[in-house]
Amino acid sequence: MESSCNNSQFPNRAQAAGESGRKVLIVEDEALIAMYVEDVLSRYGYSVAGVATSLDDALAFVESQSVDAAVLDINLRGKLVFPLADALMRRGIPFIFTSSYGERSLPARYRVGPVVQKPFAPSELQRALAKTDQLKQRTQAI
Repeated sequence: MESSCNNSQFPNRAQAAGESGRKVLIVEDEALIAMYVEDVLSRYGYSVAGVATSLDDALAFVESQSVDAAVLDINLRGKLVFPLADALMRRGIPFIFTSSYGERSLPARYRVGPVVQKPFAPSELQRALAKTDQLKQRTQAI
């Protein structure tokens, strides 16, 4: 799948593939945004574990599948994604929130990881994912 993004924004796939290979769950109810995130992740060497479009589907996914990180849209068709964030925190799985509202709209409890404001450039998502890599390493070291 090719996006309409300028490919000069992305690293060479061979360079990126060695960076991570981590499995990332995408939780997004807008199909075009989910496809965009999938494209960005794959181009930066991450593996897409799955795409969930509802809170219930996402909760079921993390109960049955292994993921290393997640990209979470805060509002899924009127339902807040916070129960999923709670489940991920219990498992020590880092996540990124994506939102058009920004970090200030989050309750303090959920300000544990990066927030990427929509619309976002591929490099912004990549930097946020790099931060989750660091969070995961610190969690495992404890």
